[in-house]
Amino acid sequence: MTDRVFQLSGTCNNYPWGKQGQQSLAAQLCKKTEQDFEIKEDEYYSEMWFGDYPDFPARVLKTGELLRDVLDKNKEKLLGEKVIDQLGGQLPFLPKILSIAKALPLQIHPNKDLAAKLHAKDPDNFTDPNHKPEIAVALSQFEVFAGFKPLSEIEPLFKLPALRSFVPKNATQWTDQTLREVTRNILKADDTTIKHANDDLLSTSRADLGNAAYILDLLPRLQNQYGPQDPGALVALTCMNFLTLQPSEALYIPADGIHAYLGGDIVECMACSNNVLNAGFCPPAERNSIDLFADTLTFKAHSRADVVLPSKETGKSGKGKTRVYKPPMSEFDMLRAELAAGEEDEIAESDGPGGLARRREGRGGDGGEGMSEMEDVMLTNSFGVTVEGKEYMGLFVDLAVDSAAGLTSKERHESLETIWGFTCQCALCTAPPEVLRASDEHREEIRSLQGKVVELAQKGEFNKAIDAAERLFVLVEEEGLTEQMGGMHEVPARLYYHVGNLEKALEYTLKAKHEIDGHGVPSASEKEHMAMLMGFIERIEREIEDKQAQ
Repeated sequence: MTDRVFQLSGTCNNYPWGKQGQQSLAAQLCKKTEQDFEIKEDEYYSEMWFGDYPDFPARVLKTGELLRDVLDKNKEKLLGEKVIDQLGGQLPFLPKILSIAKALPLQIHPNKDLAAKLHAKDPDNFTDPNHKPEIAVALSQFEVFAGFKPLSEIEPLFKLPALRSFVPKNATQWTDQTLREVTRNILKADDTTIKHANDDLLSTSRADLGNAAYILDLLPRLQNQYGPQDPGALVALTCMNFLTLQPSEALYIPADGIHAYLGGDIVECMACSNNVLNAGFCPPAERNSIDLFADTLTFKAHSRADVVLPSKETGKSGKGKTRVYKPPMSEFDMLRAELAAGEEDEIAESDGPGGLARRREGRGGDGGEGMSEMEDVMLTNSFGVTVEGKEYMGLFVDLAVDSAAGLTSKERHESLETIWGFTCQCALCTAPPEVLRASDEHREEIRSLQGKVVELAQKGEFNKAIDAAERLFVLVEEEGLTEQMGGMHEVPARLYYHVGNLEKALEYTLKAKHEIDGHGVPSASEKEHMAMLMGFIERIEREIEDKQAQ
């Protein structure tokens, strides 16, 4: 008798855009269910698949059986009548965890008609006849190019000398067909043309770029990843929406929708397919036909709002702790339950199979006077253990990996007692009530400000974003969380650069560099990030010198 609920063991792959070693969430999760899986620090771990697609199949953890074999033998019980009758009698979706260190290929997934034709013609490269619309839900800060910008934002950019040559000569008024041909022209241009266009674009003033001035920040980063001749950067930066999503925010990519994920950890779910057409951010040999790519483009998404997929209330949640992402497709919905320690929810049954992925946030206390939070945790929440005659120090691991804002005192106490069965004795947890109240207020404000800074920046309200960022760092310093917030220094650096305050931009960029320097031996992704920061520092210093010389 097969259980209705069973744990899966996923399969991890190693595309070079993935994060390395222990930095990869995909690798960490794969390790939890596959004891023989060894995480190598010099290896890339890009995705963990936990569906039944044959490329990287999941297995039932308890028995080692392939998920597909179990489903085939128990279709009525595990798939249900609707999936059998309407969706081909197989698992209709493919879930993955992605850990992204650099841009994935600029790509589209062909619609059903084209997928069927490509599969019939070239089954080795197009391994199924299905379409592949997908959603991505951020597990960390997630950067992505998705869908096209409004034509009103694209057209002015292509009046710049750097880009004018890509516009068809007979174009008098921009339409989606104009955009299709511009995309085609960029992707088919030779290396020299692309490099010259990139060089000219980098020499364009921020004022001339207007709301697209972020191009000057992202282009060096993309060139460092794929070289100055890759055409993907020009298409993505000039024609596509650039979004930065925060954890739990999501987007939807329709079939034929252009996109390129840039960085972060996500859970991704798609119709069960692995078909893709690549056109940039990859070696020339891995690019598909540019004409096929351009001819297949759809223009359903023409703004940020067109690609963002908000979560909604669901009638399936018994206690209101669960929300649903409902993409406009028949294969699946995705539910998200957010439960604090000791909380639970009841989910009503559905018409088909489901998968469950769990992610637990880090927890921690605050640092005592004169020591960092991590030092305080190690002194107050560690224990000694002797193994084969040698003494070691152990840590309650959920404390050692803390989110920047941490938890309030009540949340810390409840979670520690529930999960670990002990009362924390760190400096903050044993502080007087008035100190705890002030700390809780600060940490709640830190949480709010982290999202507010990004939101204001995305709206172009840079001065307000700077004010929020400065307030954020004041609170972070007061709470002793500076070590955990190092990754945020780059945000005000970019904001100050946007408003022309080069000195403050340099100050915060140097802090971001110092944070990476403090990590010890850098990983490949950190080396890449450091190279980007050094280029940014050199540019700021050069602009400061030019300013002083005037």
